[in-house]
Amino acid sequence: MEPAILKRLLESPEGRYCRRSWALLDIREAGEAHLGHIPTATALPRRMIEYRIRSIIPDLATRMIVYDAGRLNDGRSDRRASLAARTLACFGYTDIEILKGGLSAWQAAQGAIATGANVPSKLFGEKVLEEDRIPAITAQELSELLANQKNIAIRDVRTVDEFVHHHLPGAVSTPGFDLAASLGRLSNDHDLVVINCAGRTRSIIATATARHLGIDNVRALENGTMGWRLAGEKTRSGASELAVDTAAADQNDPVMLEKARYLAQSVGLRMIEPDQLALLLDDPARRPVIIDLRPLSQFSGGHLPQAIALPGGQAIQRTDEFLTTPGRPVVLCDAGELRAQLAGYWLKRMGFESVSVLAGGFERWSQAGHPVATGRHERPFIPNEASLRQAVEFVEPAEVAAGYGADDGDQIPAILDVRTSRDYRSGHAPGSIWTPRGWLEDAVSDYPASKTLIVVGQNDAQALLAASQLIDEGYRQVAVMKGGLARWREAGLPVETGLPANAERYLPDLVEAPYTGDLTRMKAYLDWEVALHAGGPAPR
Repeated sequence: MEPAILKRLLESPEGRYCRRSWALLDIREAGEAHLGHIPTATALPRRMIEYRIRSIIPDLATRMIVYDAGRLNDGRSDRRASLAARTLACFGYTDIEILKGGLSAWQAAQGAIATGANVPSKLFGEKVLEEDRIPAITAQELSELLANQKNIAIRDVRTVDEFVHHHLPGAVSTPGFDLAASLGRLSNDHDLVVINCAGRTRSIIATATARHLGIDNVRALENGTMGWRLAGEKTRSGASELAVDTAAADQNDPVMLEKARYLAQSVGLRMIEPDQLALLLDDPARRPVIIDLRPLSQFSGGHLPQAIALPGGQAIQRTDEFLTTPGRPVVLCDAGELRAQLAGYWLKRMGFESVSVLAGGFERWSQAGHPVATGRHERPFIPNEASLRQAVEFVEPAEVAAGYGADDGDQIPAILDVRTSRDYRSGHAPGSIWTPRGWLEDAVSDYPASKTLIVVGQNDAQALLAASQLIDEGYRQVAVMKGGLARWREAGLPVETGLPANAERYLPDLVEAPYTGDLTRMKAYLDWEVALHAGGPAPR
């Protein structure tokens, strides 16, 4: 597909973000997409396709437009889009197009570029702040109130992992819409309820939700924990600091549920019965995207097959990641219905047209005898896995350390570590080469087909996927190190840290959270977020 054709498609009624039935996939690494991408594209790194594609695009006939970097800095052409298209075809997808010339051609054609991640959701949050007139409190104002021992409840609506990393003194963890169940009690027991996230979007949406549910003494902490730190205030961290609102865990508050239902009905949110949904799941052409809003512990214990885990209503923050074909129906699953009704309200307000709540939630689904999957992560799809396992030898770390594959020094094997830069930096086998899976074919291009290649992955499944790529490239001597670096460590073998000198070639592969950086980086991020409403491309 030529860039000019994609431009016209994006500007057409069928290309409007919240309505389109086709997918625009940026298969570069997340760090690359963060620096610049085509607006409203889904960042789906090539290394994650086998893990995520079936849940976000269930219909094999879905039209997909895939792109990579195009022309690389050293003048070579990026192969990743064509390689990703090959993988998608192996899954059975039948309508795959590659953007000719990739992102570099798009830029040359004066195509718009967006920076950052989750742009549609963050832009929506800034619009809600203005349109719904959401009241905020600055870090300085909150600090002064706390110093005067005012009766204030601080509720942190980020994920539990983020809370453990750092949080305000006295804050309590209530991820996303978990907060709704305890709002009435909090409002009655405190003079003020302050809601915070890391920056802006989630606290804006949570505060707006509280106000729509009739809670007036609530404020969003302006700029979240980053604003708190920029004001010179201290945060706390550690799992021992995790404070959870037990009342929020009970999502059966009848008063709040009734208010949430009324709010959802005002935007035309629909309900779907388990039996109706079961019929849709049997038909890939009609199968909706299923988002499970329950805590990960509940999701792991049982969930709908191919459901996406986005606990605490994080779906509103990450629509571009998971609603890859935004016009496709979405079904929200909860323990009951409270979080789902609220998430559905906001998705409808964003402009998503076909959103439903699973009536009675997961409990009614399982009681009706419908299929249930377990575990936190879906196992990746590995084409021709049985024959692949016959073609690949699995070797113990001790064998690798002893020189597996060496032939009197003439044939020195290459140990390829296909994990992320963060994983490799934190620890790797001495002599192993960082070859991120998304770039794997490029990284081994100078090796002869007779070279012995040993793959080290985060786990055996990831390593096996990399081994499949190498075999497709014509390499005949491919092995997988069993158990990855965890098993290497268990064997008591030495570990090195850090990245190699030539790592820049494949960086950045990840997006570091802005709150993990210095104050200058935090301020730059917040300035970017605020500026979205003034100049960002609006989701439609």
